[in-house]
Amino acid sequence: MNPPRTPKSSQNVLIRLALTFAVFTLSAGPRFPPATLKSETVRRFDTFVAGIEESMAERHEGASSFLWLSENPSRLEAAETGRIVIQKLDNDADLDGAMIHNWIAGMFVPDVTVNDILNVFLDYDGYPDFYPGVVSSELLRSDGDTNKIYQRLRRKGVVLDTWHDASFGKLDQGRAVTWSKSTEIREVKNEGKPNEELLPEGADRGYMWRMYLYWSLEQTDDGVFAECHSISLSRAVPFLLRWLVNPFIRNIPRDALEQSLEATRLEAQRLAAARSLRGRRDRSEKAGNRGQIFSILRRIVVLFNKKWGEYGPILLLSQ
Repeated sequence: MNPPRTPKSSQNVLIRLALTFAVFTLSAGPRFPPATLKSETVRRFDTFVAGIEESMAERHEGASSFLWLSENPSRLEAAETGRIVIQKLDNDADLDGAMIHNWIAGMFVPDVTVNDILNVFLDYDGYPDFYPGVVSSELLRSDGDTNKIYQRLRRKGVVLDTWHDASFGKLDQGRAVTWSKSTEIREVKNEGKPNEELLPEGADRGYMWRMYLYWSLEQTDDGVFAECHSISLSRAVPFLLRWLVNPFIRNIPRDALEQSLEATRLEAQRLAAARSLRGRRDRSEKAGNRGQIFSILRRIVVLFNKKWGEYGPILLLSQ
């Protein structure tokens, strides 16, 4: 026997109530209750990341294509036309009470060098000027090949104090890789107020618990192919809101990644243009200095020739 059907009018009321609740929830901003990052979640995330890093190492050692873009001609062609090619990878994962967000994106940056892009990454103090969502950024110290970085981030009404390890390496003349891994992320409560405080790590509202970025750069005659693999960890959405909020939550890493690539491209092109302008000025100044020197020498030669015209070599210098 089939269960009794809900009258259509009642269904409409339920739908309106659900939509009203959803609109109120989103308009009020993120208001999820506190969540706890479990040790088992951290272990599974670390295992997940280790598998990704192993695949990356194989790429960098030449066992497969160096760039994800190069694996598919259509992706490479789209990047060459100026598009940012972005994709959510199939091995994205849900954990008990948490979500892993696994995205990769690539682009082509014309008229720049690998060093231009590396210089963008190394300009930590300048991040708030060109990276959306970065409120402040500071290089704390350098330990060998690793830089210790602090950043305050603001996105979708959430403020986070974050600490990262970042490292850079050139594989050969035209290729470089970089990575950045969060070592601590603390949600900021009451930002800018006298009672501002940092919530305990892993015991906040769980908007971001881990954030790892891996860049691969490859030089060409016309510019640089650059791609970034982003892996992050956040809380899972409460069950009653999952149908509505999950698509929104899952798109935050995508939007952040796309904005990061576009900002990197613009800043690298700005640096390349400034470098080119300096080069032209330097060449112009050198040419002007040489012209002044030759002019002085010619005047000296003319004077010598007037007084000692019998000296043939001096006559030749004045030609």
